[in-house]
Amino acid sequence: AGGSGRGRRGPATAEALAEAMGLEGGVEGLEREASKQITAQNEQAEKQRQVQAAFDAIIESHPFDLPNRLVEEEAKAAIEAEIQKMTESGVEQEEAATQVGTMEEELRKDALSRLSHYFLVRRIAAEEKIRVTEGDLETAYRQIGARHGADAKTVKSYYEEQGMSQQLGGEILEGKVRAAVSRILEEQQGEVVESGGAAE
Repeated sequence: AGGSGRGRRGPATAEALAEAMGLEGGVEGLEREASKQITAQNEQAEKQRQVQAAFDAIIESHPFDLPNRLVEEEAKAAIEAEIQKMTESGVEQEEAATQVGTMEEELRKDALSRLSHYFLVRRIAAEEKIRVTEGDLETAYRQIGARHGADAKTVKSYYEEQGMSQQLGGEILEGKVRAAVSRILEEQQGEVVESGGAAE
């Protein structure tokens, strides 16, 4: 009787999963849905890779002339954050400072890269007239609230009290700029394909 397995719930079968998801076609429907999701995720990842490659190419060919003070401040903040992270994980302050000291040059390069990226996003936004509206922020507050079981008003109050609204606005702006650059790249690729077809 012990081997009958009664009373135990094993892993859901593909048929049961397809039924629970309301997919037509049973297992085949589930496979189609999974394939569609994977394809969409891969396409999105490839688009983001292309956008990042475009950002990197622009920065490399047209480097920003950033004030040394700004780069040093960004690098200093990164160094202090790295030391704090290591001490919080149990490393002694002096040892953490020594270890981070060996990474200082790399952290400065990262700081320069972050600042260049920051200013590039805002330059593209200005040229393409991309802005973050109050409606964009309200939508973001609702989405964040939905993920954490809180209402938008509570999320907004928290973000404003913590001084995080500006950071959220920056994230929304970057998302909009990335979407715009992705569309531009798609249009350019379409033009290349069309011109190539015409040549044939």
